[in-house]
Amino acid sequence: MGTGERFDEAYAAWFAKHLGESSGDRRLQLERRLKEEAEGDESAEKLFLRQVWWPVYGNLHVLIPELEVMDGLGKLRSLDHAIVQYPKLVDLEVDGYGPHQKNASRWTFADDRRRDAGLHMIGWDVLRFAYSDVKQYPLSCQQLLKSWMARYEPVPKEEAWTRHVVRLGTYHQEFTLDDAIRVLGVSDKPARDFLLRLVERGFVECCGVGRKRIRAFRLTALGEKFARDMSQEIYFRT
Repeated sequence: MGTGERFDEAYAAWFAKHLGESSGDRRLQLERRLKEEAEGDESAEKLFLRQVWWPVYGNLHVLIPELEVMDGLGKLRSLDHAIVQYPKLVDLEVDGYGPHQKNASRWTFADDRRRDAGLHMIGWDVLRFAYSDVKQYPLSCQQLLKSWMARYEPVPKEEAWTRHVVRLGTYHQEFTLDDAIRVLGVSDKPARDFLLRLVERGFVECCGVGRKRIRAFRLTALGEKFARDMSQEIYFRT
């Protein structure tokens, strides 16, 4: 069985399951996808699954189509493909000139901006793909998806803290202990001890030293290299 046949079989079973469990507006949205296929157009959402999601993950298990969520602004939203693995809440959207979006208005465009803000308020991350990119540049979309989802992979505490402090240093030429406390979410002593370990490792150096205590830190050349490598590592992760 070819890759396309495996996808079609898995998609049919997955879609039938969710259609059978749906009602109201959610069911109408799912039936809209079926109608587009009956008319000869593969829905933008299905094309995304075929060309982007399936080649990366090979299954559809974690995705929930047309999940309805009340956003932080009090409006009910329908999500193209939702991943609900708290605290990981992800909404994968396909935008542009798909069959059901040809007549999108300026109001719709503006409402999408409000929608993203409202979802972010209650903890959702929204990743949008352009329909034209999904159709013409699926490999680039696959790489974007992998890079985005890599953010949710578990990381050892020491490495996670290092990344947080290095990112802090890339945005502030000099940063203080209070800045580190804020980004690490810990108290004074563990934050100070960790910064001193980074000094020993050569990632940061002390600056603005007063008579009794260190007043500020900044990245060293090694820390700046780590920041560059960190961004490249995420992008090229397979």
